[in-house]
Amino acid sequence: MAIIRDITDLRRAEEQLNRERYLLAERVKEQRCLYEVFRLSEDLEMPLEPLMHNVLEQLIISQQEPELMIARIDWGVYNVMTPDFTITPWMRSVDDFTNRLDPLCLQLGYRSAPPRQRDEPLFLPEKIALMEMVISRLSGILSRRRAVHILREQETLFGQTTDAILLIDPSNSRFVQFNTAAHQRLGYSRKEFSQLSVADIQADHSVIDIESNTQAIFDGKISGFETRHRAKDGQIQDVEITFRLVNHSGRTLISAVWRDISEQKARESEHLARTARLQLHTQLIREISSLDSGINGELELFAQEITERLAQILKITRVSVWRFNSDLSTLHCVDLYDLNTGIHAAEIKLETAMYRHEFDCLIRQRYVDASDALTDPRTAGYVESYLKPLGITSMLDCCILSSNQPRGMICFEHVGQAYRWSEDEIVFGCQVADQLGMVLLHRERLKVVRALRQSELFLNRAQAVSQTGHWRLDIAQDQLLWSDETYRIFGLPPDTPINLKVFFNCLHPADRALVAESWNRALAGEPYRVTHRIVVGNTTRWVEERAELEFDANGNA
Repeated sequence: MAIIRDITDLRRAEEQLNRERYLLAERVKEQRCLYEVFRLSEDLEMPLEPLMHNVLEQLIISQQEPELMIARIDWGVYNVMTPDFTITPWMRSVDDFTNRLDPLCLQLGYRSAPPRQRDEPLFLPEKIALMEMVISRLSGILSRRRAVHILREQETLFGQTTDAILLIDPSNSRFVQFNTAAHQRLGYSRKEFSQLSVADIQADHSVIDIESNTQAIFDGKISGFETRHRAKDGQIQDVEITFRLVNHSGRTLISAVWRDISEQKARESEHLARTARLQLHTQLIREISSLDSGINGELELFAQEITERLAQILKITRVSVWRFNSDLSTLHCVDLYDLNTGIHAAEIKLETAMYRHEFDCLIRQRYVDASDALTDPRTAGYVESYLKPLGITSMLDCCILSSNQPRGMICFEHVGQAYRWSEDEIVFGCQVADQLGMVLLHRERLKVVRALRQSELFLNRAQAVSQTGHWRLDIAQDQLLWSDETYRIFGLPPDTPINLKVFFNCLHPADRALVAESWNRALAGEPYRVTHRIVVGNTTRWVEERAELEFDANGNA
């Protein structure tokens, strides 16, 4: 016997859940792609062509149908593409320029017409946004590589010329002769500089060290090194010095040539600091994404864990998570952690009508990096009611998106000190916001799953009470799908594989012809309704079956 019931809402919920799972998986692939592109492009020593091939490979992997995708990057003489690239009707291009206005083009497409639902665009907005972020990253890296190349050329040129030159008397380390650059770079007049010795400008070495270095130069053990000089005003300069022995008026003197490398050292220091930040951010994202509270959709607990963790590790005074209500009229604080007090708070609410301009900027731009929050026009509405009372001087707000809709924000705030947010910190903030968006998806997914389980439980209970089961036959596969109550009626263990042969073996031998005849009439278009006996162990049971057949476009059941 078969029954039928309206499960439209259940099916819609299942379809929505599957769609959310699919979109979540796509966002994870896109995030992984961006991680890899950023990681690969940080290596400035990697040849450009392999780098571009690697970027194309990561972009292809992140797509919905990677096996159908082709891609190409064009920049000047570089034309890097997948092996079988050709122009097709199913292409998307994004363009950018390097800092010298050199055009850069990224093309992505399908070899053949892709499978698509009706009205579904060829490229989803998220995939287009991913392409734009990838080409923006490439543009920045290409500009940076060119800057580094120019810098290295300049450094080579400086090494071949004489910046500051002086002759040193090795007996007392005094300056015998020097050029204008030598005394001007350290802020001395020529007369003042002529009265000095190496010890007067050396910031790293003692008199004993200087004597030891002098002997090493004479012995040919030292030809140069990096050190620091102290200028007249006390400022410290990083310098690179080269030495050689020269004969001057019958005396052997030391010729020292140095150039200021303070800016180079500062760049190296910033590069090391940025690399360390990126490594830390990657580690934090890895930790955050694996938290049980996030996987289980426990937004409040997840917010408490990440606000405290981020504030303590990144030394940010206040970190908070906020969530919009359904109509975006109110922003509720899910959790706020204050590093100075070590206290969590959540009883805060902001009416969006009071900060319409500020929230519009956040939603439109995805983030607001107000390094000087008191003067930034994007945060002007917060100044009197929020920033000044709390002493907040710098803030970074990143919008939380879920299903491409604004759901809230995560806010990083410094108190009492100026702070400029770097590009990698902004990217990290948006990545944390994406993690919060995923938690919301998990929360909604689990809610749907619980509803499905509850509906299934109600159905099973109803069938057990009414002693009514249901089944479905896949004729082409010769497979019967039984409900738990149907298994109970037939006296078989749940999940036992069932086909027509097994079913007919359960029938009373005297009724098999009757059931077969009723089935054949149903195949001819008559309703299937039959009362017959089944054998359950040593017991005979009477059952009534009703069913409706479904036919495809060709009339096959």
